[in-house]
Amino acid sequence: PTRRSSDLQVAAQALGCPLDKVHVGESASDRVPNSSPTAASVGSDVNGGAVLDACEKLAARLQPFKEKLGPDAPWVKVVQAAYFDRVSLFAEGFYATPYCFKYDWK
Repeated sequence: PTRRSSDLQVAAQALGCPLDKVHVGESASDRVPNSSPTAASVGSDVNGGAVLDACEKLAARLQPFKEKLGPDAPWVKVVQAAYFDRVSLFAEGFYATPYCFKYDWK
């Protein structure tokens, strides 16, 4: 799968929502000013980790509404309930790859 489809899958799984309810926008420096360059599969690792971080924050905010509305409540109803209760539906995520190497910059 592409990096973008991987991000969609991570978000849907973390939020517990249907995949067709997830949208991933284009990357741009006005949205993510300190993004790292990607090579090999590091893009999936870093971006997927950041998506997971953001979605876990959102999921925690939505959890009370899921509990209130019941396990079979449609995703749209959960989000609407949170929106009308003035809960922030925005979250940013951050992930840094583990520090694996020690460089001698001297």
